[in-house]
Amino acid sequence: NMRGFFYELSPRSYSNESERQFIEQALKKGWIVTRKGWPDYLCVKTDPLTKKESLVLVEVKRSKKDKPRKEQLKVMRLLAAYGVPCYVWSPDGRIEQIK
Repeated sequence: NMRGFFYELSPRSYSNESERQFIEQALKKGWIVTRKGWPDYLCVKTDPLTKKESLVLVEVKRSKKDKPRKEQLKVMRLLAAYGVPCYVWSPDGRIEQIK
């Protein structure tokens, strides 16, 4: 159950009135609303031959020893289940796809 895992925003957790209204309406409709756990980067490229765009999400860590936080893994696994490729990358050679 995702509801038990994510920290849910409340209508008081906002930066401006538009965000407050959005959060309030989404919660009323049964959505879980969170900002926690998102990967660092959304990367998009276009294949020069087919002109098809691809995207991946990447969480960057300092080294292979650094692990994604529990919330990050949960979000990346959820995204991967919907077909969004998610990776953990570090400059010492780590490129790990999250499934």
